[in-house]
Amino acid sequence: MPALDWMSACSLHPGGGVSSSVMTMSKPPRSWLQTSAADEFKLEKLAERTVIFEGSAREAAAKYPKNSNVAAALAFATTGLDDTRAVLVADPTRDAVVVSVEFESAAGNLKFEMVAKASEDNAATSADVPFSVLRSLRTLSDSVVVGA
Repeated sequence: MPALDWMSACSLHPGGGVSSSVMTMSKPPRSWLQTSAADEFKLEKLAERTVIFEGSAREAAAKYPKNSNVAAALAFATTGLDDTRAVLVADPTRDAVVVSVEFESAAGNLKFEMVAKASEDNAATSADVPFSVLRSLRTLSDSVVVGA
């Protein structure tokens, strides 16, 4: 996730730390077909952006474990699983995974949106995921590590 190391550093500020940490993830409805959202919503008939979950990162991870890794990473780096908010959205106007983060702290604020192309092999994830895993593995053996 972009700027995770910066947000983690800001979380250490002695003047109050983080006041808000929110992650919103939007995916095409087909991305949610293999989740409990398929039981709760008529995903194939959605005509507009629909919030399928809103709550803590801990609740998101329990209900949507395959769709909450970004919320969990933000939570572990900042305010924890119970104080980080997660919003999960099925959006028929999107053909990509869109992650928005709003972070406010005593040391500074950050707001960004990341648009990741969907994986050709798995519509539920983005094309960058295997490369994120490879980068993480590489940092274990590199003598110089940049970022978190």
